[in-house]
Amino acid sequence: MGYPINNFSTLERMMLAQAARLAELGHEMQIAFDGVKTPAAAAAARAYAPNVKLHLDLPASFGLRQPLALLRYLRAARRLIADGAFDIVHLYFDPGARVLNQLARLFPRTKFIRTIGSTPVPRGTRRYLDGIKQRKWVFDLSQMQKVICVGAHIGTMLVEFGVPAERIVVIPNATDIHRFRRVGAAAPSARMRLGFVGRLNPVKNIELMIRGMGLLVREHQRRDIELILVGDGQLRGELESLAQAEGVAEYVRFTGPVSDIPGLLNTGIDIYVQASHNEGCPAAVIEAMACEVPVVLSDIDGHRQVATPELHGSFFKANDVADFVRCVLMVCDNHARYQEVATRAREHIVATYGIDAWINQELAVYTQLLA
Repeated sequence: MGYPINNFSTLERMMLAQAARLAELGHEMQIAFDGVKTPAAAAAARAYAPNVKLHLDLPASFGLRQPLALLRYLRAARRLIADGAFDIVHLYFDPGARVLNQLARLFPRTKFIRTIGSTPVPRGTRRYLDGIKQRKWVFDLSQMQKVICVGAHIGTMLVEFGVPAERIVVIPNATDIHRFRRVGAAAPSARMRLGFVGRLNPVKNIELMIRGMGLLVREHQRRDIELILVGDGQLRGELESLAQAEGVAEYVRFTGPVSDIPGLLNTGIDIYVQASHNEGCPAAVIEAMACEVPVVLSDIDGHRQVATPELHGSFFKANDVADFVRCVLMVCDNHARYQEVATRAREHIVATYGIDAWINQELAVYTQLLA
């Protein structure tokens, strides 16, 4: 429970595969989404696992500024949990999980688990509120028997905030290593294609990559490189304007959402780039590595969670445009060598981030809680 179904991508496949696997072992797992934002995604989920019971009727839109909608959501979620008589309720993502944390108080016999998929870094410019925000994290998680963190650095931060260490379990994200794999050579292109897949929001620091393209074109005279931004988000208009201001509009392409990400990684991206300020366990990076695409990443804990510098990918100093450009040029001009690194990265992903391993780790947590 905890978020609406908008795409039928890795996370949805992971949960549906887990439910099907638990059924094979004699258990039952039902999946509840906070409403449906994309009907096609809901239909795909039903087709993927027809024997898994899905709940798609929770309200999809609510918040503190919508008190009546929030009340309807709480009533519907409470009724769903009560009628299901579940042994365990596993919460994913905000805003739903943040509300359902406290609903757990009404079900003392049910074990509640929360997965934290991003770094709990206090945001905003008012630093004097950081302590309050940290205490709110502790309060929000106070009813959780276990808190699953997709990265060790997330667990460390929560313990520093005051969450008891014995409640923390680290289980990284997974990917479908059969769906995300290299199936052929990339399509020929006159330019080396840098690619990013994800939300166009401040955390992803896409501004740095666009400014980097400006340096590549103006100072290095490299007109054989382009940046492809896949996805949408609140900053798209600003980023398009920045590309114009940097004089690189013809070298920065905004595609909007793309449904076939494995196909794109195989045929449309030569180097995957990500300049995030912080990450939990970045699914898009894992997927690129699984498809044997060389990766260029900002040097942050979340990226080191999935890749070791030079062994699995290339890292640049976080928030350093010049170092981003240096790293891009190094990989572009030695692409054959870094393709070998990408092959090694695929082996690492297969060994560490497959869905089967993830299912087994989560099942171990469920089993421990019910022992």
